[in-house]
Amino acid sequence: MGDNDTLSALVAAAVEADALLIMSNVPGIVNPSTGIIEKMINPRERPEKYDSGTKTPAGVGGIVTKFRAARIAASHGIPTYVGDGRDKTFIQSFLEGAFRGTVFPPEDRGLRGKKRWIAILQKPRGTIVVDAGAAEALRARGKSLLPRGVTGVRGSFSRGDVVEIFTEDGHLVGRGITAYSAQELRKIQGCRTSEIESILGYRYSDEVIHRDEMIVER
Repeated sequence: MGDNDTLSALVAAAVEADALLIMSNVPGIVNPSTGIIEKMINPRERPEKYDSGTKTPAGVGGIVTKFRAARIAASHGIPTYVGDGRDKTFIQSFLEGAFRGTVFPPEDRGLRGKKRWIAILQKPRGTIVVDAGAAEALRARGKSLLPRGVTGVRGSFSRGDVVEIFTEDGHLVGRGITAYSAQELRKIQGCRTSEIESILGYRYSDEVIHRDEMIVER
């Protein structure tokens, strides 16, 4: 049922839910070193730390999938609650503010609007490959993607499509809405912004993908 955990998080994000409840066959996430249920866990923690304390023969997806679901929800500003679904008062207790289990709090800046659409609701139409310098600028400095940093284009996509961004060694950087088609981008990849118009005869944008229309993997 691990896939159900992930699916529930994706649905929660898609409908902009206020909270995600994962009804498990355990009363929460147990800290193996203390044997006590953790009331709150940062979803970015390593799940292996808690794995031995929560697995049961019956299993409902395991700790790893619950952490994965919590991370998806957290990145969209949604808290995740894990508790014992066998408890008939589970939902009622939650609604009354007396939840018993483990809470994964949301990140301070959840995805909203267009970025939510980019992140989970649109299938990428192609791939843009970038050099190490561009990848660093996108990840660490929140920059837009310029044609200078593009080293490759894969697939056939149009202006306005969602595309994935990869490094030359195959690591995912993120995804975003491209301002240029695959055909156009193959002509201007590696060039300076000031050269776009002389190459294409027009210029839609200085950026291949603007930072406001991009989701970056951290």
